[in-house]
Amino acid sequence: MPSFPARLALKDAKLVLDAASDADLAGARATMTHLQAAVDAGRGDDDMAVLFAAVRPN
Repeated sequence: MPSFPARLALKDAKLVLDAASDADLAGARATMTHLQAAVDAGRGDDDMAVLFAAVRPN
């Protein structure tokens, strides 16, 4: 069982961006993009560590 599912981390990233719409949060936007890709790939119930797989070099 994941300690924190990627789909919930994605939800939180979206909340951060919505709440701070006037701040420069490029890192949060990049994180959200990678989490969205993981969720879209069917890995939303995996631990948010799937983010590492999305950004590590091959």
